[in-house]
Amino acid sequence: MFVRLQGSPKGPAGKWTDAATGEHGDLLDIIRESRGLREFREVAEEARRFLKLPHTEPELVTKTRSSGSTGWIARGRETALCDLRSD
Repeated sequence: MFVRLQGSPKGPAGKWTDAATGEHGDLLDIIRESRGLREFREVAEEARRFLKLPHTEPELVTKTRSSGSTGWIARGRETALCDLRSD
């Protein structure tokens, strides 16, 4: 197994590849497989625990784009997630 330290035409930095099987992914994939987790929420919680990051509930804020469609933005201290959907 190796981790690409710098981006190249073969892939982005920070991704791992198993040279024997060709499997590849990122740190969250390793956590999911090694802990036998299925839900992303569980994987993210395990990553927070491992990195000793506090668990924060996102604050939902409604946002309107100039096109008139609405969406939401989830804001936490450590992360910001954005999902603007057209209705």
